[in-house]
This record gives sequence, structure tokens and C-alpha cells, in this order.
Amino acid sequence: MSRVFGLLVLVLLMGLLIYLPVDPGTSVPLSMLLGFLLLVGFVLGKIGNKIGLPGITGYLLAGMALGPSCFGILDRKSVDDLQLINSFALALIALTAGGEVSLRRIYKRLRSFLAVACGQVLVTFCGVLVSMTLLLGLLAEDFVAGVPASFVVGLLFAVVALANSPSSTVAVIVETGARGRVSEMVLGVTIVKDLVVIVAFALAMSIVFTLLEFGSGAGSSHFMASLVWGIGSSIFCGVLLGLGIIAYMVFVNAEIPVFIIALSFISSKLSSLLGLHPLLVCMVAGLVVNNLSSRGREFIEAIEKGSLPVYVVFFAIAGADLDLGVIAGTWEIVLLLVASRSIFTWLGTWAGSVVGGEEPVVRENLWLGFFAQAGVTLGMAVMVADTFPGWGTAFKNVVVGSIAVFQLAGPVLFKYSLARAGELPSPLKTSTQ
Repeated sequence: MSRVFGLLVLVLLMGLLIYLPVDPGTSVPLSMLLGFLLLVGFVLGKIGNKIGLPGITGYLLAGMALGPSCFGILDRKSVDDLQLINSFALALIALTAGGEVSLRRIYKRLRSFLAVACGQVLVTFCGVLVSMTLLLGLLAEDFVAGVPASFVVGLLFAVVALANSPSSTVAVIVETGARGRVSEMVLGVTIVKDLVVIVAFALAMSIVFTLLEFGSGAGSSHFMASLVWGIGSSIFCGVLLGLGIIAYMVFVNAEIPVFIIALSFISSKLSSLLGLHPLLVCMVAGLVVNNLSSRGREFIEAIEKGSLPVYVVFFAIAGADLDLGVIAGTWEIVLLLVASRSIFTWLGTWAGSVVGGEEPVVRENLWLGFFAQAGVTLGMAVMVADTFPGWGTAFKNVVVGSIAVFQLAGPVLFKYSLARAGELPSPLKTSTQ
């Protein structure tokens, strides 16, 4: 049986290489560029570890260096073609994110968990909404020409500011082997907030539609109904997928890392074809495996065995996709968004941890784990740009600029907070001192 699944994963990998398109304008196959990106990212990740940085920072820097914004070894078309790997990688990362969350541990300290999540959502949303609305009033010619009020754009910035990056959070936790209250709280709150952000974004878009009279109320209602249906069906399919993984681990229990890698690829494709949310499906599946069976630790260890190349490629592509020119062109507003989000994230996390009765070491370090942003944030920005041509494009450029800042700084700050909280294994703790 193990030989069969070993053969299946080889066929899967060969299929990826075959179906990766080749640019007719160059003699270098995209599959070769992918291998080069993997090697460079791995080396820079190791160098980052040597100087006390998380490997993800090295992967991002490798992508930026090889991408269109720097040396241009990967041109824009190559980066776009490589995006097909993201869905597979995100599915694997989402499985890990769900599998790392223990509902039993969260339930034991439910008050603290809810206090931090609510504190972040309320304080960050209100703070960014007010600050960005007031500041954008001074920059009306860039954003709010033809818009009834800068409140509209400020509202969307406030929703975007709530989003975090489960993929970056999981990558740092897996790489460092962190175990403790801070890592558990950061991962759990991040996942819950991503679900809240999806709903909040839908509500915000409905408000924007209403204020701008950009379509009928029926269109907004249809948008909300389709969103609710998509979330509900994704959760249902995630439960079924999780039960299927448990059944496989109980009755087959062969080549589990290979099985999970293949399953991540298949589930991401099927979810997209069925109109589901692949991240939500896989997060729920991981939650089911970890909380409805005794195989949760084995499940995570199986993923970790084969996840390193996936993490390297995923974050290297994310780095290559960052447009440094965008940051240069909108740096004032990017700086305002970065500053307001950082300040109110700290304030909301501190207030929530105080209300939740967390220990001082948690209150002092928890907020540093909520800075990284990635796929969900970018997806919302792209949707705004597609829906509202003109100021929507400017909005997307600012969000992309802030993502670049937070994606580079976020993993470094999170690892630093884990070290300060004493949650890193002893070899890593000594390397950060």
C-alpha cells in the first residue's frame, strides 16, 4: 500500500511539472525557474535562521530578489503562472492551521480567548475607521472624488486592517516548534478573525453599495445570500473531509504525509470547482481531525514532514509578487494605514488580554503575533478594485503596500514575541539571545 501512495505522489508532482506553462519567449522552462526559486529560498531561509530571523523572511526576500521588482529573473508572467501552486499550498497550510487548534484548550479559557478576539475586532476596526476617514479627508483628490464621503473608503480600510495571515502564523509555529499560551492564542484568534473578516467584508460591501447607489438592494441581498451559502457549505464539506481523513488514518494508516499532500491538491481544486472556500474547508477539516479523534498530533507531524518545500515555494512566490513600486508611489497613505493598524492592534490586544485575565508575559507579547497579512487581505483589495474602478485601484495599491510591510515584519515580530514569552525550544531560544 505504501508503494502505491508513493507512486501516486510522484505522478502528482510530475503532473504539476507537465502542466506548468512554458513561456515561448524564453528558453528557460518555468519548472526550472521553480526549482531555482526553491533552492534560493531554502538557502536564504537557513541564513535567516542563523541570524535569528524566521525562515519565512528568507523565503520572502528570495522571491523579492528574483522577482520583477529587483533582478527580474522571474518576470511578471512567470510569477502569474506560478500562482497555481498557491491554491495547493494554502490548502496544506489551512489543514495545519485547523489541526493546531485545540477546542478543548480554548474552551478552558474561553473568556480570555473571546476577550482578545473581541478587543482586537472592536478597537482595531473603530480606530482605523476613524483615523483613516479623517486623514483621507485631507487626500480627497486621491480617493474620494465622486464618492459621497471618505467614510466609505475608511470603512473598507478598517475591515482590511482586521485580517491576519494564518499561513504566516502557522509557518512560524511549525518552523520554531513553539508551544505555549502565546502561540496558541495567536493561531486561534487569527483563524476566528479570518471568518469574522469574511462576514464583515460582505457587510461593508453592502453598505458601500447602498451609499454609492451602486446597484439595487436586491443585488446586495444576493451578494450576502451567496456568501452565507458559501460559508455554510464550506463548513459542511470541511467536516466531511475531516471525517474522511480520520477514517483513512484509522483503517489505512499508510504513507500519511503523501496522502495529506495529495489530498490538499485535490481538495483545493474541487473546492474551487464547487464554488466553496478552500481555506475554510481545509481549516474545518483540520479542526475535526484534531478535536474529534486521538490522531491530531500524528496528523500535524505528518504534515510537517512534507511541508517545508511547500512553505518555501509559497512564500517565495508571495515575495516575487510584491510590487515595490506600489509602495514608493503611495508611501504616505501606506504609512498611515500601517501606523494606525499597528497602534490599534496593540491597544485592542492589550485591552482584551487584560479583560481576559491573561498573565503579564502574555499581555506583553501577544500583540506582536498579529501583524502579518497575506492572501485574504489581498483578495479583498482585488475585489474592491474590480468592483469600483478608479478609486478602487488606488485602494488596492495602498493595501498591497501595507501587505508588503506587514508580511516582511510580521513573522520577525512573531518569532521575537515567542522567544520573549519562553515558548521556543531551548536551541532556538539560545540562538535568539
